[in-house]
Amino acid sequence: MRLREQIDLLTFYCENFDDGKTMLAKPMATVLRILLHTSAQKNSNTIALTDHLGLRNGRWRSVAALGDPRSHPITCTLIGVLVHAEIGPDGSSALSLQSFPYLSGLDRGLRRIPFVNWWTEPIAYNHARRVAFSRMDVVRKVTDTDGGAHVDGSLDADYIAFKDGEFLGMCGKLDQKSLKITLGHERGDPLTGAVAATIRAIAHEVLLTLQSTAPEAFSRPYTFKPRG
Repeated sequence: MRLREQIDLLTFYCENFDDGKTMLAKPMATVLRILLHTSAQKNSNTIALTDHLGLRNGRWRSVAALGDPRSHPITCTLIGVLVHAEIGPDGSSALSLQSFPYLSGLDRGLRRIPFVNWWTEPIAYNHARRVAFSRMDVVRKVTDTDGGAHVDGSLDADYIAFKDGEFLGMCGKLDQKSLKITLGHERGDPLTGAVAATIRAIAHEVLLTLQSTAPEAFSRPYTFKPRG
């Protein structure tokens, strides 16, 4: 019953996120924390619902690109980038870089990895900062510090950089004369929505996994529009 309730909530948030309500990434992260996070601290009562139910022993589906993200200067293996450019009749221009989550179906040969690796392996890395984020890191930063379940007075600088686009170093420039778009790490219009898109991709992986291992907990099949 408790698992079905959390899956229903997560599915609802995902469907509405995909319809443009990206602010739902925060409550989505809170459900993920309930499902996935068991505290490593002694005498803590924080035990993941999937841990309670014995659902963490199997292999978990991963949409992340193969390879260690630490082998690239800057990367996040769960998201892609949409580039949108407009030039108005008066010559004004606008360029936006928006993160989107990788959503792939079961027929795409997704990796299946042990839970502890899936939960703790790096999925975003910045060599200059020497900082990596795992799925656990992103979920807990959102829930424990950025309003998912608690708001800190000040946020971690690396998390702010990830949230604001600086961490991934992706910027875009639009040459109005040639209509050429250049993507790089110089100053320009920054990538937005990386944290929210990452949370959505993690939720996707969780729903695909649980639909396989605990199908009885789904009120209806999880559906999505494949991307990435």
